[in-house]
This record gives sequence, C-alpha cells and structure tokens, in this order.
Amino acid sequence: MKAGKGVRTGYKTMKQASPDLMLNINQLKRDYGLMVDGIWHQAFDLIGDSQREYIISCLRKGEKVNSSRIKLNTIHATKGGECQNVVLLTDVASRTYEELYTNPDNECRAFYVGVTRTKENLHIVQGRTRKEFKVMI
Repeated sequence: MKAGKGVRTGYKTMKQASPDLMLNINQLKRDYGLMVDGIWHQAFDLIGDSQREYIISCLRKGEKVNSSRIKLNTIHATKGGECQNVVLLTDVASRTYEELYTNPDNECRAFYVGVTRTKENLHIVQGRTRKEFKVMI
C-alpha cells in the first residue's frame, strides 16, 4: 500500500503488530493506520491483479497467507532435513562448477544430499546455463 494513500505514514510496516494476531478492518483502521474504506484487497494498490487474485483464492480455500508453505534452501542448509516434495535445480555457481571438475566427489556428495531430502516427490530441473550438474537418469 502506498503510504499516505492506503495507509497513514509511519504505519506501513506494522512493526508493532504481532505476526500471529488476526485483525479486523476496524482494528486496522483504528490502530494500524489503514485509510481505505470498502473491500480490504482494494488497499493493495502496489501489487498486480494476478497477485491479488491469488491471495483471494488462497483465503477462499482456507490457506494461511501469512506463512509460506515453500522453503527455499541450499543443499548445504538441508542436511538432516526432509520435505514432502523437493525441487532440485541443477544450475551451479561458477565456483561450484570449477570444483565439480577438480574435486567431483565433494559436489557429487552434495547433490546426493539434495536428492535424498524428499519424502514423496523429487523434481529435477534441467539447468538453463552451461554450468550445471549433469544428471544421468
């Protein structure tokens, strides 16, 4: 929302609000600087129509829009963790690509860690650059 239009200046980040707190429109207007009358999503003037429709659709389905169901991690950050679904990108950084050819065991082990983090579905996305971990399936 634009400060001074959708929300009063100084209230845009809602720093003082607990992230778990559910607020109604009257509370938002009284305590958190909301300036919009009407349908709540009309206040989101800085996002596109498709994003707005996505949020509305999630709410209709009972989804929690204040928390993410998708976690983005590096392979190294996932050691010991598991997820129902994993999407593994094969593109690698220049430094990793060089390491892949000078010491392939380390990078193969790292890729193995990524492959073994899934409980149900593994999706491997082919790289879009020439610097990728080549997967032989």
